[in-house]
Amino acid sequence: MTQATSPVSQGLPVTPFTWHSTPQISRTLIDFIETVTYRQGIFYRRGQVIAGPPGPETPLDTNAMEGLLTELNTQRQQQPAGVDARALQSFIDILSDVLSAINGGHTAPPPLAPASSEPEASPK
Repeated sequence: MTQATSPVSQGLPVTPFTWHSTPQISRTLIDFIETVTYRQGIFYRRGQVIAGPPGPETPLDTNAMEGLLTELNTQRQQQPAGVDARALQSFIDILSDVLSAINGGHTAPPPLAPASSEPEASPK
């Protein structure tokens, strides 16, 4: 259950006669709907109690995006019934691309190099 939003209603600039896309995913918890929307290069999360108004949108930071990517990849591998696998993969691809751009071409931050117990050689 998602609400349709348009670029105009969000105060975004619109070019007439062009298609605009706002990829969005959502999940329903017991009495709560969580929605993540990608718009203008930023991912936003919004929560809503089922019988209440939508809460404020919060931009996701890199850690939140990486956590979401892990959750979505896990769900993709599990292939639960009723989930549009192609749409889910599309959202995963967008999220991966954004994280890759943030992390300089890597989808996840590079692992830290192990600390060396040997002293570094002094420069000559």
